Parts: sequence; structure tokens; C-alpha cells
Amino acid sequence: YGNEWVQHVPSHIRESLIDGQLDTIGQMLARGINSPATSSMGRLFDAVAALLGIFVRENTYEGQAAMLLEAAAIRSTECEPLPFALAGSDPLIIDWKEAILELLRRRSHGASIGDLARSFHVTLADIVVEVANRYGISTVVLSGGCFQNGTLLELCAKRLTDCGFTACWPQRVPLNDGGLAMGQVQAAMRSMRRKE
Repeated sequence: YGNEWVQHVPSHIRESLIDGQLDTIGQMLARGINSPATSSMGRLFDAVAALLGIFVRENTYEGQAAMLLEAAAIRSTECEPLPFALAGSDPLIIDWKEAILELLRRRSHGASIGDLARSFHVTLADIVVEVANRYGISTVVLSGGCFQNGTLLELCAKRLTDCGFTACWPQRVPLNDGGLAMGQVQAAMRSMRRKE
């Protein structure tokens, strides 16, 4: 929304803020203070949960907003994916602008929170398939903290399989950062073997 963003802040978010916080947020964004760019999927889940009014307060533990977003998605079986765009090639960038605008538009037209949460999850699965297509790969490993979300994992695995990909995910190692050390050990061992 550019400089007009304040006019589009959903009422449930406005109501959750203390006097002056919206102005402070505007100054932070304008000056780039305490508002770093991120490629974290977790922050996207946080943002969508807030925009839908599922969760607008401060997380008391990592993944809280994402879990509430998944819980809302589970209650719905009907949805229409959101529009998205992929740009660039190295790195490939997922442009969420149209998806977020459409999410807000559907919300303002009375779509249920559950349906919108499900649409977000389905869109993520569609993006995973599209990225796999772009890179011309046949096997996709689904890993990282966001795949602790069973709904997302199931949707991605099904869509990938339906499109002819092989979908894999950790079975004996945690999907999230708990499995990171295992990967680091594997990479170190492979590097050591190459030096021998």
C-alpha cells in the first residue's frame, strides 16, 4: 500500500495496539529501525496469523501464532489458493504481495478465518511444487521448523506426489532446528572424506 498502508491496517490489529504504537510502527518501517528483512517462513506465518486476527499479541513461545494458524486451517476443507509470483533465479524470490492483498480482500468480504488459513497453507504447497518445477528436480526434501505443521507437510507431500515428484522428510531426526546439528555433522564428515 506504499505510504497509504496505515489506512489499510485491519481493525482487529488497530484495536490490539496501545495508543501511539501504530505511529511507532510507521516510524520503524520508514527508518528501517528494528524491522530487518527476513526470509524466515516463521515470520510469514506470524504475519498471516496477525492479519487474519487469529493471533495479534506477542508470541509467548516460538511457533505459537503458526500453531493457531494451522488449527484454524484444520477446521476448513474448502479453499481457493492465493495468487503468488516467483521472480529472479539466483536467488529465486517468492513475491507474497498479491497473496497478502488477496487474503485481506477476502477477509474484508467475509470469508471465514478457517478458509483463509487453509488457502494460505494450500498456496504454500503450490509454491513448493512451482519451485521444484523451476529447478527441474525430481526429489524434494521437506524439512525445517515450518514442516512441524502437519497440515502443511501433508499438503506439500500430496501435491508433490500428485505432480510426479518424490517427497521426503525426516523420520528419525527432528524436522526443525533439532535436526540441524545432524546435517552439520553429515556435511563435516563428507568434507573430511573428500580431503582423505
